Amino acid sequence: MRNALLSRAQGDWIALLDGDDAMAPGRIEQLAPLFSRADVISDVLGDWNGKTVRKTRLCISAGEVQQISPRDLLDFNLGWAKPLFRRSFLKQHALRFNEDHRHSEDLEFYLHASLAGAQWSHVSEMGYLFRRHAQSLSRDWKTGLQQSRIVLKELAQLPELAVRPDCLRLLARMLRQKDNLEVLHGFQDNPTLGAFPKAIVSAARLLTDRLDNRHA
Repeated sequence: MRNALLSRAQGDWIALLDGDDAMAPGRIEQLAPLFSRADVISDVLGDWNGKTVRKTRLCISAGEVQQISPRDLLDFNLGWAKPLFRRSFLKQHALRFNEDHRHSEDLEFYLHASLAGAQWSHVSEMGYLFRRHAQSLSRDWKTGLQQSRIVLKELAQLPELAVRPDCLRLLARMLRQKDNLEVLHGFQDNPTLGAFPKAIVSAARLLTDRLDNRHA
């Protein structure tokens, strides 16, 4: 669907918005001053339950704007972001989402854009509201972790990254985090968990969140 819409888009900029998420009021106007000097613009993401924001992610800059490199993209796990893209940049580099992947395809797409030389700015204000619920694709953690591993391993094989040991180390770290998350999710789903103190469950969930996004 995203690729179909990308091919039909007519505007100068493209904003990603998944069907169960939302944008904060005035988000586009807030980012508009960067349109003249960026190819990609991302902002802080809020974990949203449909009414209130539980926490924020991707708060990586104390200043107003930070320029993002491929290394920054991996280090801060901006695969969670929902950036705005200059349409002419996507067209120039023939960038499309990998339709073979249903998880981590955002990270893959973003990394290809960054490696293609995108001028990427990240804004410290919250603009995108991410809603996770019982029907969310991201709730299927077993499939998600398995497919995310495949994407990360494929990214590590990119010729553009073979000469970037810093990025390769970050991809390896992300793979280790997937292994840790699998252990923690398995612990939480254990049917005998009721025999353990509730504090253990809370601690496991907190650690899962921190591994899920080191800079939450």
